[in-house]
Amino acid sequence: MGFLDFIPFIGRSSVKDLSRLPSGSFTMDARGVIVSSTLPQSVSQAQIKEIGRCVQEAFKSARKARISVQELHVQFGTLKITA
Repeated sequence: MGFLDFIPFIGRSSVKDLSRLPSGSFTMDARGVIVSSTLPQSVSQAQIKEIGRCVQEAFKSARKARISVQELHVQFGTLKITA
């Protein structure tokens, strides 16, 4: 057993269908309604709404804790969220 064998995708050649992550942006209002989107149709509305819900929850939690948050930047690999 190699040192990195516990990571499921390293050293495996069985994955043949790697696809590019979608790019684009979307705007959501305070009620959670998607106002505009440049994301491809392959990204489901449920996924977009879940991302928006998480961002709104982060702002709500900050307000509840009385922390002044004007912007939120999240970068996870190639996924970048700016709110």
